[in-house]
Amino acid sequence: MMKKYLLLASVVLTGAAIGGAYASIDCSTLPSCSELGYSMTASECGNMSKLKCPFGEYYFCPTELEEAKEVNCESGSILYDDFKCYTGFPTDKVPLGVVFDDENKLAVTFDEGDYTSWEKCKTINNLGENSECQYDTADMPFKACNAVGGCSGSGICNTNHPKFESGEFTKSPVLDACNAAGHDPKGYITFVPNVRELLKIFNMKDKFNEALKQVRKHYSSYYDTYNSDEIHTTGFYWSSDVYGEDHANAVPNLKPSSYDYEFLVKAIPGPTRCAFYYDTLNQDNTWLEEKCSDKWTEK
Repeated sequence: MMKKYLLLASVVLTGAAIGGAYASIDCSTLPSCSELGYSMTASECGNMSKLKCPFGEYYFCPTELEEAKEVNCESGSILYDDFKCYTGFPTDKVPLGVVFDDENKLAVTFDEGDYTSWEKCKTINNLGENSECQYDTADMPFKACNAVGGCSGSGICNTNHPKFESGEFTKSPVLDACNAAGHDPKGYITFVPNVRELLKIFNMKDKFNEALKQVRKHYSSYYDTYNSDEIHTTGFYWSSDVYGEDHANAVPNLKPSSYDYEFLVKAIPGPTRCAFYYDTLNQDNTWLEEKCSDKWTEK
């Protein structure tokens, strides 16, 4: 369809140039947009690719868009607001993110979470070479781990532990990074991925970055891409896995061959990404309890 569109567009522009060659040298009267083939308004073109008339607010675009057909979601697929994936770019859907785990129905949002630290340093002992940071919320209601295979929790269960809601524990800024950034739309719950989930996201980062490019191109009038960002190739992303009282687990964006994750001092600020499940709409506390009951009992 795009090839047909480009061919038609070239015909319009070429026709205008040829017509001008045979027209009177008197250029006092400009041709109308409709005479040049620009007869559609921006709203009529919708998300279709379009060429703007140089003499007014009219456009050229294909009058019919190739029908978008539903397909099975796979890693790298754009996920839409009906929690489905399609060929092409459907005009009646809003993109939510990119699938990174089709088996477990997980997707990552186009927008990043907050840039923050796991904890802010409350007090420092000694103030010398061996000074230690004392954190506001050094203790966590879930089990800490020091290896990828040892992290038995999951991102959504780490982020939404009921003891945070009850006030028994104070949630880390990293664990609140997606809610604080406004990534908690009606219909699904966003969370900070754990190490294993982040590694899956990084494994398809090229597909994600290409999908984001297409979303910016085809949905600029429907989707706010101001805060959207590619998956970085330098630095690191915080995970929702805690390493211990003073450290938390992060995943480097350019993974060294010797390890897939690293533990960093909690006071270091860094970026986060936000994920969500798309296996069910209208996720609520009941859904969370069913998914996380065995994880929330660990300490």
